[in-house]
Amino acid sequence: MEVRRAVVGDAPAIGTVVVASWDAAYRGSVPDEVIDRLTVDVRTEQWAEAITAGRAVFVSVEGDIVTGFCSAAPESGEPGVGEVTAVYVDPGSVGSGHGRALLAAACEWMSAADLDGAVLWVLSSNRSARAFYERVGWRTDGAERVDGSFGAPLHLVRYRTRW
Repeated sequence: MEVRRAVVGDAPAIGTVVVASWDAAYRGSVPDEVIDRLTVDVRTEQWAEAITAGRAVFVSVEGDIVTGFCSAAPESGEPGVGEVTAVYVDPGSVGSGHGRALLAAACEWMSAADLDGAVLWVLSSNRSARAFYERVGWRTDGAERVDGSFGAPLHLVRYRTRW
């Protein structure tokens, strides 16, 4: 497995990973209509725009196959703190170290940008993702929010790490 910066040509694979990940991880805890509205075409367009704009997007690759991705932003609204804005691994690659490698790449990028730590938001009911973040040293900080941007209220908790 290799982790590298994403290029625009990776956007279709990133879109596919997002849709497959949401279906595998969230079906049953997020309303089906929210998951069913996610399309590879829309996600491909969004990630192509993000990559073109120079956002920090990293992909894990096995051969020529994108198996996951992670994105980071240099600010989270707190001075000196970055934000991991997405971490998704193809359901067939979960548990194989791809998420850990992607998260490490994003944190290295934020550290190189002179940030002291990072936050990320995760669906409160996503027990497997929460357990993963805790295994790699992230901790909840007590912040919660409801995100309604997907057409249904999604309850999120915030995790934080420092380096």
